[in-house]
Amino acid sequence: MSTALERLTTAYYNSGEVSVANPGGLAGNGHVVNFPALCADVGTVFAGLQAAVDAIAGVTAAAAAAGASATAAAGSAAAAAASAATFVKATTAEIRAAANDTHFITPKGQADAALPQNLVDGATVPWDMGLGWNAEWTIGVTGRALLRPTSSHRGWTSILGVTQGAGGNKVPDFSAITIRWLGGVPEWSTAAAARDLVILTCTDETVGAPVYDGVFVRGS
Repeated sequence: MSTALERLTTAYYNSGEVSVANPGGLAGNGHVVNFPALCADVGTVFAGLQAAVDAIAGVTAAAAAAGASATAAAGSAAAAAASAATFVKATTAEIRAAANDTHFITPKGQADAALPQNLVDGATVPWDMGLGWNAEWTIGVTGRALLRPTSSHRGWTSILGVTQGAGGNKVPDFSAITIRWLGGVPEWSTAAAARDLVILTCTDETVGAPVYDGVFVRGS
């Protein structure tokens, strides 16, 4: 290989005319003989380099195999632990909070998170959507005020079922909430136990001042 390497590294092959003094010249038809020779020398040098690389790779692989066999059990345990840590199911609270960006959601988990919560009737009625973005409310007295929801998220649609309490004719107060009613303002059912739906889609989740598009569906 040394002769071929010397020819390639000493400008033996060059653009000058071939002659006795310049036997490696490619001009003057020198390429007819010297270009194939040049290619052959490149192949010879490459083969030698490849043999050296293969020898080094063999030594490296043997050393790596020895090290791998000593740590295989520990590596498997670490991989299993890493896998378990990576694939964690989101809890109902995490789905409702919509803050975790690493845990996976199952169909049942999504369904559980969508279950409605029962709002507590009173002079003012709070609605923490972090406990359920859907809700049911049985109103007992006219003028009960639904407070501005908390933990709302832009793009989420919530369904609130409003059921008339004993005697009916109860009109809830939604004035604390910024709602753009689509299709008209609510005309509440009046019969006892009648149930209407309020569908709210959050368009601005600003804490303390969320904004919603609202649709009212009158029951019977």
